[in-house]
Amino acid sequence: YWGRTWTIGAWCERRTDFRNFRVDRIAGLETLERRYPDEAGKRLADFIRAMEAR
Repeated sequence: YWGRTWTIGAWCERRTDFRNFRVDRIAGLETLERRYPDEAGKRLADFIRAMEAR
């Protein structure tokens, strides 16, 4: 949550980095069977460390 804007922190495959995505800009959602492998550098603990470092 930033001011009046809700965000979702997640790994961005396009930018190969963590990003905060604005909820009000998400046009749709689709649940898929595909799962991403558990990779070092892309975990919740890594996201928290990255946000604290900024």
